[in-house]
Amino acid sequence: MLINLKSYMKNIYYGFLLLLSTIIMFACNDDLRELNKGEEPLALTISDAVDSLSEANVSENGITFNWTTGTNSGTSAAISYMLEIAPSGSNFVDAYYVDLGQDIYKLSYTEEQLNDILLDELLATPAKEAQFEARITATVANDNVEPQTSTTTFTVKPYEPVTKTLYLVGNATPNGWDVDNATAMTRTDNGVFSWTGRLTKGNFKFITTLGSMLPSYNRDESSSSNALIYRNDVDDPDEQYTVDSTNTYTVSVNLLNLTTTIKASKDVVAPYSMIYFVGSFTDWNFIEMTPDPLSSFIFRYGAVLNWNNGGEFKFGTASGSWNNMYHPTEASASYTSTSVQQDDEGDYKWVLTEAQ
Repeated sequence: MLINLKSYMKNIYYGFLLLLSTIIMFACNDDLRELNKGEEPLALTISDAVDSLSEANVSENGITFNWTTGTNSGTSAAISYMLEIAPSGSNFVDAYYVDLGQDIYKLSYTEEQLNDILLDELLATPAKEAQFEARITATVANDNVEPQTSTTTFTVKPYEPVTKTLYLVGNATPNGWDVDNATAMTRTDNGVFSWTGRLTKGNFKFITTLGSMLPSYNRDESSSSNALIYRNDVDDPDEQYTVDSTNTYTVSVNLLNLTTTIKASKDVVAPYSMIYFVGSFTDWNFIEMTPDPLSSFIFRYGAVLNWNNGGEFKFGTASGSWNNMYHPTEASASYTSTSVQQDDEGDYKWVLTEAQ
């Protein structure tokens, strides 16, 4: 018996190509075909649901939706799913929805994700419990099989998210009461802010938006600790935090538990790096004094004084500025007086005469 080996191998090769083409054809249509799903009804259930959402648990699971496969009525056609969420009684008008595709039977949201959906998409009211409906729709890729739906309800209370920006404002802060240039704090975690810098004697509070005094976070006058209270109306109490002495401070704020911590540096530093001698001796020009190398609180000035112009003087904290000056507590105080105040009330000066 004679066998044409070349022809035999060629037939095997073409047979293999035919089989491979068939496999590829079925693979390409796999997204439209599934196994028989039986006749089990589509059913939606909820697990791990949180009744009251909290910003302190933003990454924790807030709710999980689970559903059965539904049926494709023995057609082997693929089934796709869509989940909708809406306020109860709305008939799913303007519902939040997500197309899930095939082979997905569970969907979870964190507390932050669910809160965002309820507030931003469904316009829920923060801190108010409300009931919502969820509906799963199974659509079969066969026109002879009707879509299937299953609905369930859940009740939840969303939260009002805290601000993502926070600023220091007040006469104790570097930029004073200028709300357009308030001192920004650093956001270190969700709802947590920190700032380190120099505060002078005075008051301050916290604002959330540049250019606006409201809303703000103020000292809770009903608490003896450094508790915060949210202020959103001009008629609300406007209690502020007080700084008793100039120093470098670290201010920490937690808006989730409404607390603040204010810690002064152990190394006390002077509020100004330069002090200016100014008076009739200098023709009211601001003259820099010499800082002491061993203490940031000591400044010296040595020069021949011009007696022709009189003998009044005081001390400035910024060149050319008549604000925040150091001066005696009474008018025409003797140059030996050590009673000093720093404010813009009363144009008092020390007096030094030639006889002295």
